[in-house]
Amino acid sequence: MDHHDLQEVYQKITHSEAEGVLVRRKIWIVFWVLLAVTICEVFLTFTGLPAGVIKFMLITMTLVKAFSIVAWYMHLIDEVRNLILVILVPFGIFVLYLLWISITEANFINGFPGAPG
Repeated sequence: MDHHDLQEVYQKITHSEAEGVLVRRKIWIVFWVLLAVTICEVFLTFTGLPAGVIKFMLITMTLVKAFSIVAWYMHLIDEVRNLILVILVPFGIFVLYLLWISITEANFINGFPGAPG
C-alpha cells in the first residue's frame, strides 16, 4: 500500500475540525452533567431525609450516571437499537440481581422474623 493510499484511508476515517469541536463540546456537557449529579449525591447525604429515601435516590442517581457513561463515553447512544438492547438488558438484569442479593443479605445479617437462633 502506497503512502498516498494511506492518506486517503485516513481522510475517510477522520472528521473535520468543526466536527471535532462538536464532539468535544458534547463530551464536556456530559462531564458537567455527571459532575452535577455527583455533587447532588454528596449533598443528599447531608440532608435530613429518611435513610430509605436517601438510599433510593442514591441508587437512582448512580444508575443514571452509569447509563450516561455507557451511552456517551462508550458511544452506545450512536448504535442501532438492537445492539443497545443487547448490552442494556443484561446490565439491567445484573443490577436487579445485585439489588436483590444486597437486600436479602442485609436481612440475614440483621436477622429476620422466624430466623432460627
